[in-house]
Amino acid sequence: MGPKQLHWLYTIPMVAYGAIAWWTKALQQSVKNKLSSMHRLACRAITGAISSTPSAALEILLDLPPLHIYLEREARWATYRNRQLAINLPQTNIMEQNRMLEGIESHSVLGMVSDGLPVRINLDLPYNSLLPGRDEWERNRTDLLRADGCWYTDSSKTPEGAGAGVYSRRPRVEIADSLGQYATVFQAEIHATKLCGREMEKRGPNRSQAALKALGSYRCTSKVVWNCQQTLSRVGRTNRLTLVWIPGHVGLKGNEAADSLARRGATLEFIGPEPVLGLSYSTARSVIRTWAEGDTLEYWRGLPGLTHSKRFIPSSSKTRSKKLLELSRINLRALVGLYTGHCRLRHHMHRIGLAEDAECRLCMEDDETAEHVLCTCPAADRTRFSILGKVQLMPEDLDKYSPGKIIDFLKKLELLGEV
Repeated sequence: MGPKQLHWLYTIPMVAYGAIAWWTKALQQSVKNKLSSMHRLACRAITGAISSTPSAALEILLDLPPLHIYLEREARWATYRNRQLAINLPQTNIMEQNRMLEGIESHSVLGMVSDGLPVRINLDLPYNSLLPGRDEWERNRTDLLRADGCWYTDSSKTPEGAGAGVYSRRPRVEIADSLGQYATVFQAEIHATKLCGREMEKRGPNRSQAALKALGSYRCTSKVVWNCQQTLSRVGRTNRLTLVWIPGHVGLKGNEAADSLARRGATLEFIGPEPVLGLSYSTARSVIRTWAEGDTLEYWRGLPGLTHSKRFIPSSSKTRSKKLLELSRINLRALVGLYTGHCRLRHHMHRIGLAEDAECRLCMEDDETAEHVLCTCPAADRTRFSILGKVQLMPEDLDKYSPGKIIDFLKKLELLGEV
C-alpha cells in the first residue's frame, strides 16, 4: 500500500470520535505524549522515515496537525454545530466547554447567524430536477429548453463578495443581487433560484449541480435551501416546473446574461448586516480549520531545536503534502530525509555513531549534511545547475521544485540510496 493510500486511511478521524466529551484530557502532558507516540507510528508508516526523525517534522511535512490540536478542532466544530441546532452539550468538563462556547459566541464570524437547520423532510416536491451530462445536453439541448418561458440563474464569488443573477428574455427580467462577503457559491446559487422562483412561470435552467441536487433532495439541513424549496413548491403546484443544469461554456446567451448579472451583483457593495443568507457550515468549518492551522504553526515554531527542519519546512503546505504523497515509498523517504536532515548521509550517521567521519564524499571540504549536498556543495554545482537551474540554493527554494527534479538531482549524484 502506497503513501497516499496510507495517508487516506489514517486521516479518517476515528481517533476524534466523541472528542467534544474528552478533548480536555488531551491537554494533559501524559496524554499528549501517548497521542504523539501513536501519531508518530502512523507518520513513519506513511513516509518510511528513519527512526530518529522528529514526530513534529513529519506532522508539519504531511500537513497533519498534532493530535491534541486536531481533537480541540473537532470539539470546536461539534460545539458550534450543537449550538446552532440547540442540542444540549454532554455534561462533562462543563467549565472548559462553556469557555469554548463563549469563544464561539464572541467570535467575529462564528458568532453570526447560521444557515444550519435541524433536519427537515419534505416529500412533496412538485417539480423535477434534470442534470444531463455534457453529451446528453448537446444531443437534447432543444428539448431541454423547449418551454413557454426559460429563466436562467447563476452565481459569482469574488474577493469583494458574492452575487446572484437571474435573467429571462420573455418576460424581460434582469436581476443582479449583492450577497455580501460571507455567502458561498452554493448559497448564491440557491438564492438565485429562489429569486427566479418568485417570478418564473414554467422552466428555470440552473448551472449548479450541487444546488439542483439539494433542491431535489427530500432531506434538508439549510435554511436557504428550505426557503427556496418552499418558493419552488408554490410555483410548481400551479405550473409545470423543471430545473435543468446547464454545463458551463456552451455559448447559451441567456446563461451568459445570468453570469454577467451575477458578476455585477458580486461587485456591488452590500448595505446591511452580514451575513445576508446566514453563515454556511462550510464557512464555519473553514474558520475553525484556519484557527487549527494557526495553532499548529505556533506550536511548530515554539518547539526547541529542529533547526534544519524549520529552515526547510517553515510552515505546513497542502500543496507540498499532496506532491509528496504522490511519490513511491523510496522516493518519499529520500525527500523526507532532505527536509528533516535525518537521513543516511554521513553527518547524521556520524552523529548517531554509525559512520567514522562526517566529511562530504563529493567535495571532501565540509560535513555531508542534507543542506550541504542540496544547496552548497561545490562538487555538485554543475549537476545542480543543469537540473535545478541554479548553482546554489537556499533551504526555502526546495518547495519551488517538483519532487521529481530533486529525485533526479540525487540520482545524478548517486546519492538516492544514501538519503
